[in-house]
Amino acid sequence: MASHSNDPRRHRPITIKWLRGGLIGQLLVGTEFWGAIEWSKKRNAWCIEDAEGRCLAHEASIYGQAAARDAAIKLAQAIIRDGRMPSPEEAKRLSDQVATSPTTIPAIMGHATFALGVSDVRNRRGYHRDFDLWRGTDQWAYERGRLWAVLAPPNMALKIDGKLNGAAIALYERFGEEIL
Repeated sequence: MASHSNDPRRHRPITIKWLRGGLIGQLLVGTEFWGAIEWSKKRNAWCIEDAEGRCLAHEASIYGQAAARDAAIKLAQAIIRDGRMPSPEEAKRLSDQVATSPTTIPAIMGHATFALGVSDVRNRRGYHRDFDLWRGTDQWAYERGRLWAVLAPPNMALKIDGKLNGAAIALYERFGEEIL
């Protein structure tokens, strides 16, 4: 994503304030927070986030990653300078425009990643390794599936003969606030 590369702030000194034992580095342009460099155990890489923290959760927001901290620092500085990193104002504007749409419980439960979330919890697996690369709706369905699996009796089938189990839907409706 190209942002406003002619923003004069991009040419100011970039400093890094390290937190959490050096696992998170706040990117400061002058004294203004523009983003972060953060170690991702899941990706086993340094990820670069904008001022709104978008990186690990949304594929389109991954501005860059690097295996080595020094390479991540250089990449972060480069993407601030060349405009690939949005300014803090642009990042805020972009985060305020997350699209939402109405849905139904059967539509949520019928989503493939909902079933995957159920399966991962029931088989005692952690989060799917590609979770952070999925679209937002896929992530939401997966998370909801994981939550439903924690609340549902272990022997309750999500589907019977390829169709959603009515009792499973009723359980979701009963615990909807906890799952939403």
